[in-house]
Formats: sequence, structure tokens, C-alpha cells
Amino acid sequence: MNPHDIKASLLKKGFSMTRIARQLEISPQAVSHIVYGIRRSRRIETAIIEATGIPGHRLWPRHYSKDAGSRVA
Repeated sequence: MNPHDIKASLLKKGFSMTRIARQLEISPQAVSHIVYGIRRSRRIETAIIEATGIPGHRLWPRHYSKDAGSRVA
């Protein structure tokens, strides 16, 4: 999924990257790096998946398999 689509999906559910960052007690830049595919973090990805309700394989198809949203190596 396009990073802008991920951000829009968060906003539709009442979340922002800043809100995710606050909840996880991390910097907003760390969340941005995940959304834009610069870095990987299971913890941040999981928070985004839970906030949007969108499976990992739809948010980051290159990183997740369709099998229960499990991560690809």
C-alpha cells in the first residue's frame, strides 16, 4: 500500500502517526520510517495494523504473506 494510503487509513480510524508514536513512546520519525518503508519494526507495524484494522499483507505486501498477516523474512 502507498504510504499516503496508510496515513489516510490511520486518519479514517481517528489515528495519526504522531498518536501511534505517543502510544508507543517513540518518535514520530520512527513511525514515519515504517510507513514509508525506510525501516522495519514489528512493534510499530503491529500498532499500525491494529489501528487501521488492515492486515499486514495489504499494508506492506512485500513484507507480509497473506497467511494470517505473518511476516516474510
